Amino acid sequence: MKNQIRIIQAHTQQHYHTVPSELEQVTISPEREAIFDYLAQIGHARFPEFVIDVLCQVEGHNPVDITEGPGDEKQDILTILPSGERQLTQCKHSQNYKGKYSGGDLDTMLGACLRKNCVKGLLVTNTDLTPPAKRYITDKEYIRGWNGPAEMLPDIDYWNVDRLWRRVSTNAAILNKWFSGMGQTHGLRSFSFDLLFQRLPSGLDGSFKCSDIAKAIEANFPVDTFSNGEAYEFDLDSSVNITVRNWFTSDLDLGLHYVPPKTEHGLVNIPLSVLRFQVQVSNEVETYKATDCKDRIVSFIGERVLPSLSGGDWWYIVATAPKAFLYLHDIDEPKIIQLSNAGSYVLVGTSPVVPEKEWVFPQGEDYRRITSEGEDDLIWQHNSTGTQVTLIFEQEFHPVEAYLMQVRHWSLIKKLADYEFRAINNATQEIQELIRRVVDPSWIVMVSTDQTVYWAFPTSDDQRKVEKIEIILQRKNIEVVKLSVEGRKEVLRHLESGVKEVTGSYETSENNLVTPIWLNKRIFWLNRDVEIGKLNKEKLLELIKYKLAYEQHHGFDYMHGKKETRLASEEVQGLLFDLLTIRGRKMLDIMDTGGILSVHLRIKSTAINSTSELLPEYLDEMDAIVDQLTSLLSQ
Repeated sequence: MKNQIRIIQAHTQQHYHTVPSELEQVTISPEREAIFDYLAQIGHARFPEFVIDVLCQVEGHNPVDITEGPGDEKQDILTILPSGERQLTQCKHSQNYKGKYSGGDLDTMLGACLRKNCVKGLLVTNTDLTPPAKRYITDKEYIRGWNGPAEMLPDIDYWNVDRLWRRVSTNAAILNKWFSGMGQTHGLRSFSFDLLFQRLPSGLDGSFKCSDIAKAIEANFPVDTFSNGEAYEFDLDSSVNITVRNWFTSDLDLGLHYVPPKTEHGLVNIPLSVLRFQVQVSNEVETYKATDCKDRIVSFIGERVLPSLSGGDWWYIVATAPKAFLYLHDIDEPKIIQLSNAGSYVLVGTSPVVPEKEWVFPQGEDYRRITSEGEDDLIWQHNSTGTQVTLIFEQEFHPVEAYLMQVRHWSLIKKLADYEFRAINNATQEIQELIRRVVDPSWIVMVSTDQTVYWAFPTSDDQRKVEKIEIILQRKNIEVVKLSVEGRKEVLRHLESGVKEVTGSYETSENNLVTPIWLNKRIFWLNRDVEIGKLNKEKLLELIKYKLAYEQHHGFDYMHGKKETRLASEEVQGLLFDLLTIRGRKMLDIMDTGGILSVHLRIKSTAINSTSELLPEYLDEMDAIVDQLTSLLSQ
């Protein structure tokens, strides 16, 4: 067999842009978008007038005053609550409604409320708030340092553009006063969406036809048949009538970042069998939300039609965005508008149908999402133990992303032409792991099918780093070969022939998550810091023994069957703390940060239970590890 070489460690560049993606832009409801744009255009001076209308006509306040003085209180509104108490509302208007207010003036609101004898303070903006600004309010950070009586402390809240929308979207008086120049639609009683069913992890489609739904529900719901059995009609209840027919769509039209289970061709725009639901809402219902109707229908199908699965299988469901047909007489044109977003759901065992992310994200008051401004990392904190929980999802690449990965692979090969190379022949798995631990993380590590391990680095790198690694290897009687120019060219030729299909990656960013999420391919990363004092060599050795024994018990033998090994002092930290490799079922990594022991536990789970069900067991295991380490180091 021809010798092939593959890259097992490398750094590449990836660019991120802090602008909405195309998907985010097309899934914003047109009605909301238009109103947000209009609010941005009404200007700084009229925005308080709009806010006071909302306070009085929606919230039931009585107006007192709009402060016109200089300084931060230029746009303060004073009102009387229905309870008779006073509220101070501060307005922040922006012409860019897609921006975010940093909350720089929030510190002054508490003092302003106290000066004006207000029990409540409200910040209203036609944009959004940054995550730190939201936390300042929701976590009541504004009360830090408060020494006065608790009953005198004002309660502070905020309305961003979404909260404003929820208050005005159903108020005819405000809509007619402020948005009468915009096209408004009444009597929109019909919309449609598609449902995709797949049985995972096999990837088989549900093979459901509309006739299967009819058979499953006809005992309890009268069903009418038409179009020669290609469509069925029934009443979900007295307010919602449904017509379902066989249909098809493509992965590009689902409205989600969908990566299908492996297919023979691995192409995009593949045909998918779906059911199309045409929903008619009764005129007896004054207002309704298409999203609520869609969720009810998905739950109904899940409970009454989909058979229960076992043996590690689950149902994956996609509901496309509900859309409605309009005819605009003023411009003599038909339009299809999107009423809400697409969504993905899972049905596991006897549990009810739930949104996919609700199943895989921690739920409840025990967990708090940790987010930094502009970031979307999947990190939570367990409140009672202080343990940080990071979710890692193994996922397939979309065909387009797989192509981009191969482009990056080719760029690495091109860059390697100017690098220096070192090699070890007949390198065991133990030696390969050693090289990955001791080389600079920015260097490129490769391995061939004949078990030669290579590492490459820029010629401009500090030669002392290179020599240090060679000294470590010499102590272990491992011979290092420096490759000639011809040797480098030979490696590059084998690398080019070894470029294969990209399989997948591990993801910890919500925006980069694809759907379906593989419930049986999750990694739970738990991290907790423990005060342990200064560590000497003997305690470091005990930590190494504990880690190796723990990981051997869970499927990874660092010793590779040997009873003893030699370690250079430079290897210790790399052995204790190695978050770059996936090994065994459970991985324990430990770092000493000057009296604080940072304990990291990663668990590869094949269970398909919800994250909220799985985490208590993993948190208990982290507790046990921390207790054992504390006891071990205190001896």
